[in-house]
Amino acid sequence: RMERELESLPTVREKLGQLVRLIFSESRGWLKANDAFEFRYKTEIAELAFQDTYADLIAHLIQEGMECGEFTPQPLELTARFVRGILSESIDMLKADPERAVEDETVQAILKLLE
Repeated sequence: RMERELESLPTVREKLGQLVRLIFSESRGWLKANDAFEFRYKTEIAELAFQDTYADLIAHLIQEGMECGEFTPQPLELTARFVRGILSESIDMLKADPERAVEDETVQAILKLLE
């Protein structure tokens, strides 16, 4: 589903930025829908599902960006792990305050890493 939402965007930078915003939108909705008691038990499962769902798409976009010259060539696996780490830490901030807007800062950090 997300791939369809991204394919109309003209650059890989825009696709990756939009993917991050979509991830935050879904994460924020999930956090608001689950109360604190349930959250403690569901969070690990949700994080694993999140990682599985987006890991391949993130890696694909990074590779595509390197191949077309939008991103600096770097070791793909390590770079994808760094990007997922940035996302994970940013989502931890969101867990503490679901209303906090960290999307733009997260996109900027990821794009800075890939420059």
